[in-house]
Amino acid sequence: MLFLIDYMQDLLTLAPGNRKRRFRAEISAGERIRIETGHKGSGVTVSWSDYKRMVSFFRGRGFFLLGNRIDDVKAGGLGEYFRDRLKKSPRYASHFAAIMVHLKDAKVVRDRPLTLRII
Repeated sequence: MLFLIDYMQDLLTLAPGNRKRRFRAEISAGERIRIETGHKGSGVTVSWSDYKRMVSFFRGRGFFLLGNRIDDVKAGGLGEYFRDRLKKSPRYASHFAAIMVHLKDAKVVRDRPLTLRII
């Protein structure tokens, strides 16, 4: 298990090539994860308990798709989880997939379509 002190981290989304987007993550272990995408007023906060529930949800599912396109959310993907369970825009799934990889909770197993696995 990774124990964290509150910190800010500049990260990139996991999109291939020049589609990667820079964002800032404020990671407060035990409390919350907040991301800022750089657009005025944009960003989202997920409680630490919601984050850990999300990791647990996908742990038993083997591989899962990112599937965060607003107009084409993939069933069983992280985008659908954001939309249906967290009631947040599925576009933020891309940012949280990068956070999951950064925190070593997940790894990318395929780039197209972006597929992850909890480790």
